[in-house]
Amino acid sequence: ELSGKGAPVKEKSQQLRELIHLHQTQEERIQDYEDILYKLVQFHQVKEKLGHLHKSRETEFVDQPEDLEDAHEAQVHLSRAQEKQAHVDHLHKLALSLGVDIISSVQRPNCSNVSAKNLQQQLDLLEGDSGNWRARAQEYERTLTCSLEFCNTRDSINELKESFKDIKKKFNNLKFNYAKKNEKARNLKALKYQIQQVDVHAEKIQALKKKMEKVENRTSDSFLSYPNNKVNVLLEAMKDLQEHVDEFDKVVTDYKMTLDLTEHLQEMIEECHFWYEDASATVVRVGKYSTECKTKEAVQILHQQFNKYIRPSVPQ
Repeated sequence: ELSGKGAPVKEKSQQLRELIHLHQTQEERIQDYEDILYKLVQFHQVKEKLGHLHKSRETEFVDQPEDLEDAHEAQVHLSRAQEKQAHVDHLHKLALSLGVDIISSVQRPNCSNVSAKNLQQQLDLLEGDSGNWRARAQEYERTLTCSLEFCNTRDSINELKESFKDIKKKFNNLKFNYAKKNEKARNLKALKYQIQQVDVHAEKIQALKKKMEKVENRTSDSFLSYPNNKVNVLLEAMKDLQEHVDEFDKVVTDYKMTLDLTEHLQEMIEECHFWYEDASATVVRVGKYSTECKTKEAVQILHQQFNKYIRPSVPQ
């Protein structure tokens, strides 16, 4: 009897297990569908954000400033553009990743009745749009980079001009202050100090020339991407500065040469004064000795000794 009554129990247990399995399967399918729906919602939210960003960037591209005259302003525009494009790229990647996950999910057995054809078409369009927008963004950033480089180069040239003006002003003051000194004040010591100061200014000019060369080398490659009118502005500014610096360099060199000759002349004059005093004292001594000479031979010997001393000591 127990075994006879046990058959229905086994059957019911089997049915219960099947029912539990079916319930679990349905729960899994529901969970899969919920995951797909959640990702679909995310996908469309990301697409919507991309749409708003694209409209915003479209306006930005159309209204882009052609000539930014301030380096800070150009840098701000460029930084913002790069940040926006980085955000757009992130959203594109996120949308594509969500789309791929959704397509992968609907290909599972539990979701065999869901079609991914429409979603695949959206992904294809999204990927194509991504490339187009990236190309436009890169072109926009190149324009801003060009403006930034132009402003930086122009500002560097202006800084060089100011440095040149400062060097020239100080040099002219140095010349003027030395020129207004009286003859006594312009002694050899003062002259040597003046030469030292001129050498300092000459070194500053050479340092300025090196900076000019660096600016020119740094920007020569970038000039290729500049509009012709901007290239001409920079080239004319550099050419004008170069001409003024070269002209001033010649002035300093000539002035230094004059001071060097003056120094040499003063040294010669001092040497001549020293020789004259020494020679005068020698003449006095020889005159004194000559009175003591008793014979013609003694006078001749004294004369020979005098010539032997005087001739080699004459300044050349």
